[in-house]
Parts: sequence; C-alpha cells; structure tokens
Amino acid sequence: HGVAVDAGFYQLYQSSLTNVQNAISNLYAAANAIYLAQFNIYLEVGTTKIMTTPGSMGGVNWNWAPSQANGGICGPPDTIDIYDHLEQLEEWRVNSVPTSMASWML
Repeated sequence: HGVAVDAGFYQLYQSSLTNVQNAISNLYAAANAIYLAQFNIYLEVGTTKIMTTPGSMGGVNWNWAPSQANGGICGPPDTIDIYDHLEQLEEWRVNSVPTSMASWML
C-alpha cells in the first residue's frame, strides 16, 4: 500500500528524505514482526508521497505541520479531529491517486 507523509513528520526527522524513508522502513519492520507471526501476512510499501513543506498545495489538505498558532501541534488553527483529517486523506486519494494503491497510510 501507499504511505503518505505530511510535512510535520518530515520535519520531525530533521527534514531528511533518507531519515523519513528509514523511519517508514522501521515502522513496517515492527508491524511485520506482528503481522507475519500472527496472520502470516507481510506488509509492503508500494509507493510513498512525502510532503516536504506545509500547506495544501495541489489539493493535499492532509499535509499538516506544527505551527505556533496551534501551540506546536499539527493541524489547522481551528481544531479538526482525526476523522476529518482521514477524510482529507481519502479525498486526496480518490481525486489524485485513485488507481495507484488499494490503501494508503498517513
């Protein structure tokens, strides 16, 4: 499946594509230790979308980063909950990458 990375995650890993890719690999390795042992399923990253700057350029509304207006928390100044955030990801997936991956992780 696909992995979408917002600017906040990118900044968390010193704004380094290599660091972000290594973090994704480590997350999937940890998940696979459980999935493979419990379900005999191996998760694999098919593609990644890494946003390096905050904002919704190109209709990417899920691309959040920490801001002073939010007290250092990711998201828009007016609080949007996780459900709205995932809906933004779904809208992007349907409109921008409808046939590339069956599922996307944020």
